[in-house]
Amino acid sequence: MGDQITKMYTWALDMAVARQKGTSPFWCPTGVSLSTWSLFAIGNVGLYIYAQKYTSLQLMVGLLGTAALDTLVVVLALARERK
Repeated sequence: MGDQITKMYTWALDMAVARQKGTSPFWCPTGVSLSTWSLFAIGNVGLYIYAQKYTSLQLMVGLLGTAALDTLVVVLALARERK
């Protein structure tokens, strides 16, 4: 088990270095577009509405909290582009 964790950690570190160098493989993208973050936020809100469990704390935190974080990423990215 410990050997597998070491291999996974080494692989993740190699991918991080490849991203920084700009040599990452096609299946390991270097970034996520703002439209993707926006659509995930919309999808999470839609799933919350579809579940129809409006008083469930787990759904509120899990779906609406994630939607808020996705929206925050979009807002911060747009603010950074304007500078």
